[in-house]
Amino acid sequence: MKAFEQNAGQKVPVDSDVPALSCVTLTDGWFWKQRDANGHLKAVTTVVEEWLDPLNRRHCNLILNAPPTREGRLAPNVVSRLEEIGKAWKHPGSMAKLSEHVVITTRNLAKGKPIHASSYPDTVGPDEANDGDFRSSWYLDEGQTSGWLEVDLGKQESFNVVSLVEPVGRWDDYPQSRIRSYRFQHWNGANWITLTGGETPAPTTILRIPRVSSQKVRLLLESSKEMPHIAEIGLYDEPA
Repeated sequence: MKAFEQNAGQKVPVDSDVPALSCVTLTDGWFWKQRDANGHLKAVTTVVEEWLDPLNRRHCNLILNAPPTREGRLAPNVVSRLEEIGKAWKHPGSMAKLSEHVVITTRNLAKGKPIHASSYPDTVGPDEANDGDFRSSWYLDEGQTSGWLEVDLGKQESFNVVSLVEPVGRWDDYPQSRIRSYRFQHWNGANWITLTGGETPAPTTILRIPRVSSQKVRLLLESSKEMPHIAEIGLYDEPA
């Protein structure tokens, strides 16, 4: 389950389907303060229409903090507001089932291994894409709209999960994916065989595939109008 600190400005993505919780306060801040007895409380419409209903549709529980007084009780104004919220909220019924999510529990087989690319600028090598640091990234040389990364694992390795991380949102001019399509392939000793792929990926894309054994794996990219970056490529052998 993923936690979002709503009071600190963290927002649940509109298209999120990961079980989550979002924390916010009914009062103006955390913990009870004497002024809260007659102070500002979050409006019913804000809690129900702007938070509770839309968050529930994103499979997210709203954790609404109502702090107790120094005597360990809820103040009358807090009790009254919670009652109003309870009357305004209507249970929508059962939610749709969540899609399956792949959990990574093993080491990245691609991390630190020899890696090559179809092209790259003078100061940005392909090793930026498997150094274990999401703050660094590889990208194609100027003017290129398609290309590839190839990882040499050094020996035959079995894996059943592949991943790619695109630094969407890291910079102001990178608000959405720049990848039009992608494919993961492995070398079978004679040919490159496609494992999986798709169109525009999520910022962090994790895909389970039938377990395969290979020494070389590559990621092929087709870009949109702007130059895509790859912050990390991953290969994992997860338990079945």
